[in-house]
Amino acid sequence: MIIKFAAPMFFANSSELGDAAKEAIRAAGDHTVEHLVVDLEAVTDVDVTGAEGMESLLSWLESQHIALGFSRGSPEIIARLDHFGLLRGATVYRTNRDAIAGLASGAQPGPSP
Repeated sequence: MIIKFAAPMFFANSSELGDAAKEAIRAAGDHTVEHLVVDLEAVTDVDVTGAEGMESLLSWLESQHIALGFSRGSPEIIARLDHFGLLRGATVYRTNRDAIAGLASGAQPGPSP
């Protein structure tokens, strides 16, 4: 599943991504979603509160045994996520097509080089 977050991740919307992702995953049905890729193209900033919201989503995904990936993030946003420790175990894809192709091939996602 790919979900696009079209705003900066900051204090005013820190729970929106997590809420939307959980709702979409639950709507798909039990054990249907194995991978969540967050499309970061429109994310222009990540602040501490936004990082805390993402950390909460990460913990929930781990409890559901769902792997996390990111796509289309600018180098600055990827660096911010890394700074907050949010890239652990996540694959970073250049495009959504790369994410779909990588996951469809059966390759196990993991940290990007």
